[in-house]
Amino acid sequence: MDALKKLFRPERVAAFVLAAAMTLALVPGFSSSALKSYSDHNVRVGLAYGSSGKSAATLQVASGTGTGFQAGWINPTTDKFKGYFTVSSTKITVVRSSGNYYPAGGTYLSDGADQSACVGRWHVEIVQNWEDQKTLKAKTAEAGSVTGYYAYPAYTSGGYTVRLGRFTSKAAAQSALEDVSASLASSDSFAGLTAKVVAGGGNGYFILNYGTRDVLFEWDGSTQELAVKAVGGDAPQTYFASPAYGARRYYGVMDFVKSSDTVFSVVNVLPLGLYVRGVVPYELNPGWPEESLKAMAVIASTFALYNEGRHSSYGFDVCTGQHCQVYEGIGSESLISETDTVVSCCDAVDGMLITYDKKPIQAVYHSTNGGFTEDCENVWEAALPYLRSVKETFEQTTIGATAAQNGVWVKELTAARLTAKLQSKGYSIGTVTGVEVSARTAAGSALTLSITDGTRTINLSKENMRMVLGTDILLSQNFSVYRKGSVFVNDGTELTAGLNGAYVINGAGQKIPLPESARTALTAEGQEVVRATEPVGEPTWVFDGAGWGHSLGLCQWGSYGMAKAGWTFDQIIKYYYTGVEISGFDY
Repeated sequence: MDALKKLFRPERVAAFVLAAAMTLALVPGFSSSALKSYSDHNVRVGLAYGSSGKSAATLQVASGTGTGFQAGWINPTTDKFKGYFTVSSTKITVVRSSGNYYPAGGTYLSDGADQSACVGRWHVEIVQNWEDQKTLKAKTAEAGSVTGYYAYPAYTSGGYTVRLGRFTSKAAAQSALEDVSASLASSDSFAGLTAKVVAGGGNGYFILNYGTRDVLFEWDGSTQELAVKAVGGDAPQTYFASPAYGARRYYGVMDFVKSSDTVFSVVNVLPLGLYVRGVVPYELNPGWPEESLKAMAVIASTFALYNEGRHSSYGFDVCTGQHCQVYEGIGSESLISETDTVVSCCDAVDGMLITYDKKPIQAVYHSTNGGFTEDCENVWEAALPYLRSVKETFEQTTIGATAAQNGVWVKELTAARLTAKLQSKGYSIGTVTGVEVSARTAAGSALTLSITDGTRTINLSKENMRMVLGTDILLSQNFSVYRKGSVFVNDGTELTAGLNGAYVINGAGQKIPLPESARTALTAEGQEVVRATEPVGEPTWVFDGAGWGHSLGLCQWGSYGMAKAGWTFDQIIKYYYTGVEISGFDY
């Protein structure tokens, strides 16, 4: 596919990393029998929630992939979709029907009655349920013709029904009830039926024809919330928002989870295998060696299963960012990430899962580490037998990574910035006067960072040091720190006052003061003049490090190097995760 060439851009070479603030609370392990059928498992991915929740969601069927949408609900026990009503429109807007909405420019206001440009929550409902969608559509058209009111199909806890009017108040609907009832009574189709005034319930949603106030369908479930699925093709795809704005498109179902009367979360529910296709090309470059892509696919599957329900408070399993793992679906209209290579690599390992003691592992990963991975208890709290430190020999930092790849890095913080960062996190400390790594792990990472104001000392341990100072400052725990302008001697002692008063010891054991000028040091290239000066200006500390991420589990750049060197995906996985098996591969 030509799309592969479009995707292989230099700026995408540095792979995304998992968020540093990762908890290790164990989730209930899958039984060995469950592993056999996990590829049928559905993943719930939060696309919009919390502060990004929606008051309206626009969905569009990707051209050529489907013909419309089916409305229904997702069984919370099985995560399986059941459809109830199909609309032929390929572009729709979903809003909550427990509020009043005006579809114009993305703004929704409460105002007006049936004749205005609003979509209100109050309706006149014909007290009758019909058996199927075909009959419902016919009755809806008849009801509109007979009464002269706007009519549309609805599904409630009682079944299929017809509703009329989009009133913004109960009084407005009540005033129309007598007229509607009289019209129904005089018709052959509805003779003997009555009508009542109703309002959209707590789980009520409108499906509107995009850009209009035309209600295509109202879902008014009692305990079930609306879910919408693109239909009409072998593998229909749904844009979340209009493609003109660079929207992403996705497989599967869009599930709507209410946050309030007017706001809801949007959750993409899809099979695990399709979810993995939307992770791999965003966590790795799709142009990387196939064995590294396969390894990433198995890891992404395992991570999703282990972290099922991680965001249960919002109604989904995993998010789309680095807090979990990056997921962007199939791609946008102009940039399709699901290349032939990505699909073939994901399909080749579909059904495989990394396990320890027959249970899925916490398959975390990072971009680079600078020479070694870490034992997880040196980063987080709990020790896990499969997250053990291993030597890194293939990642780019060991063979000359560029700064853009974030293999090696140098960051500076002034005393004022350090002090402000600590105080903003609730630490009681004055102006910082000293910073040092006071303890290291066996592999060499900073285990404890001690910061003092001369009176009190703050000790930041493990991953917390990155959370406090910022993951944009400490890209990893693999770093050294020194005061800018300082000079060090062989035993590591820091001479913060420069070289004045320093001396050397000759072969006879005599102390010889350094001269005031022309101080030299012996280097690999010969003698060089040391031009150390007294520190001037505000005290500044330099953090000199390597690696990007928490240094646990798979190293993404390491997997690239290993695959280039001929390692297979299973060898890569088993190198970084100690003592694991690959279910579906190891028999």
